[in-house]
Amino acid sequence: MISRIHSTGSGRRFPALRGAWGILIGAPLLPGFLIGCSGADSRTPDIGSTSSALSSAAPSKGGASGSCGGASGGAHSGGKGGDDGKGGDDGKGGDDDKKTFVCEIVGTKTKSVKYASVEADDLSEVKKEGGAVCTAGASNCCLGATGKAAVCTSFQTDPAHCGSCANACPTGDTCNAGVCVAPCSSGQTLCAGTTCADLQADAANCGACGNACPAGDSCLAGACVAPCPSGQTRCGGSTACVDLQADVDNCGACGVACATGLICTAGVCASPCPSGETFCSGACTVTQSDAENCGACGTACGGDDVCQEGTCVAKAVAASCVPTSSLTVLLPPAGTSGGSVIAYVPNGSWEETATGVQVVPLEGTGPRAEIATPNPVNSCASNSSTGEIVCTANNNDVYLIQGTTLTATLTSGATAAQGFSGGSCKNCGVAIDAANDRAIVVEGLASGGPGGFQFLDLSANTFATPIGGGASTSENVLFDPQLNLVLSPNEQGNYQLFDTTTSAVFNDAVGGELDSAAEDCSTGIALASVEFTGNVVLVDLTQRTTSASTWSAPTTTQTMPEFASFSAGTNGIAVAPGSHLGVVTGEFGGAGFGVIQLPATSGTGTPQIIDYAAVNMPNDPSGAAWQMGLDPHTVTAYQSPNTGKSLAVISNDARTYVALVDLAALLATSRTSGSHNVSPSADLVGTGVVSFVSVH
Repeated sequence: MISRIHSTGSGRRFPALRGAWGILIGAPLLPGFLIGCSGADSRTPDIGSTSSALSSAAPSKGGASGSCGGASGGAHSGGKGGDDGKGGDDGKGGDDDKKTFVCEIVGTKTKSVKYASVEADDLSEVKKEGGAVCTAGASNCCLGATGKAAVCTSFQTDPAHCGSCANACPTGDTCNAGVCVAPCSSGQTLCAGTTCADLQADAANCGACGNACPAGDSCLAGACVAPCPSGQTRCGGSTACVDLQADVDNCGACGVACATGLICTAGVCASPCPSGETFCSGACTVTQSDAENCGACGTACGGDDVCQEGTCVAKAVAASCVPTSSLTVLLPPAGTSGGSVIAYVPNGSWEETATGVQVVPLEGTGPRAEIATPNPVNSCASNSSTGEIVCTANNNDVYLIQGTTLTATLTSGATAAQGFSGGSCKNCGVAIDAANDRAIVVEGLASGGPGGFQFLDLSANTFATPIGGGASTSENVLFDPQLNLVLSPNEQGNYQLFDTTTSAVFNDAVGGELDSAAEDCSTGIALASVEFTGNVVLVDLTQRTTSASTWSAPTTTQTMPEFASFSAGTNGIAVAPGSHLGVVTGEFGGAGFGVIQLPATSGTGTPQIIDYAAVNMPNDPSGAAWQMGLDPHTVTAYQSPNTGKSLAVISNDARTYVALVDLAALLATSRTSGSHNVSPSADLVGTGVVSFVSVH
């Protein structure tokens, strides 16, 4: 054990101190000895070395109390180291000079250092011989780099002497508890002196060093969060839990966002709408027919244009998408809000020889009149853009009408009569191409026929050369103004398409005795009635393909057993433009007819009639039983400009009344249980489903 020895008075104490302490190599200072000696158990400071491991020094106590004074006083010439720990005559440890810790050079050949406490008047001698005066916190001594000077240090915190004199930390490291610690990377904080932690994400140091989250919790944005419920996941550092099977921002995996309008179903982005519909502005819609989203979301049709097959078209053009049946309906001109609706009803047919055309107001006001014609008229068509009516006679006559006036009689290029189950004709019907202000006359041809087509320029009243179809035409053809096709399903089972832009003719052997064409021009789903059956053929023209002189598309022949009871089965057929509702009638007598609901979309799969209802027309206002007209079918359809209702227009054989049928209301009327027959107790007239307009 080393004792601290003083000399008395003011004489030099340093040599005596050096001889008495001897040399201790590399020992650390025990706690409490950084600045002076004042603890209850003061111990002699340990000594650091450049080469040796640290060693301990036994405590030096003065008296039983172990006070600092006792330790010094015990060696003082005038004091005593008694049991009370007091030194000197007055119980104090020598003189009252302030003590200072130093690192002192020891030896002359192989220099070492020791840590000591000296009085103030000895400091100059310490410094002179290469020693160093230590400041607070310095508890160890080492030789300097040259070995000629002492260095005060702390092995606990000095990166140049970390844990020992010889251990220098790498540049940038810090020394903590005698251990070198590398600097933390950006975004991390040094915790507990040795651990770099991300306080935003480290569950053991969440938000602050030492703040540990409960077991199972995670640290997100510096806050402890409980684990997600089963089936949910946290994504991108968010505290929110998401279901990867249903979250549109994290669909199937974190960060996989669905496009606007799609939903996440079973981890896959999908449309929330039924097949064929598109999600636009928060709702599902059919872009093939929606005038506010025509062809694509946000593409709105201007004015009173309508959307057909995803294209904005003038209302008058859309209205021309009806079959070439006997009667026609003239709608108000474009830009008109509401207005009169006028029917033109021929008195004749392919088998009837009565001449003239009846003018019958159906809605609003207008003249009721009969227009005289030189020959029996079988078919009329209207151009609502110009207000002109075109009618064909059984011979070559073509009549042009404005209002109630016959303005011109033209002669077609028909060269032969076509024969049908319901009669024969040279001019057999007429359709309107309103967009180009021309008529398409269906006629018989001796060459290239037996049926064919001839364009009539209504702005110049001139005919183009007839084009032979190489087959019989349909009893009622239809012109699609969007696809520029004439639809002509004939009684030989051939569904023929005539391309009006190229004059090419394409054939598809569907089979059956096809009687009349119809189409929902908003979707491109074409129809054909099948005479003497309860069948209707449906074809998706948007999926058609052509090759040489043939064409094909997804096609189905759908049977409605209740329609088989119509007179001669399904014959007359028409779809109200702008809707997905159509009418089907018998012919040559009988009162049976029906309504059909078509799909609102196309482009995939095979089209099917969604719903239908069959009924008998009520007796007319005179009490007479209703009798359907003859060929070429006394039926058409339109959408009311005043009520928006989809209406069928049917004339009876006697041309005494025209019946208006609310197709949607008829479809909703109660039915006989287990069938598509409307209940016999339903009051169609009383409920407004059917109304009658007198022809004369």
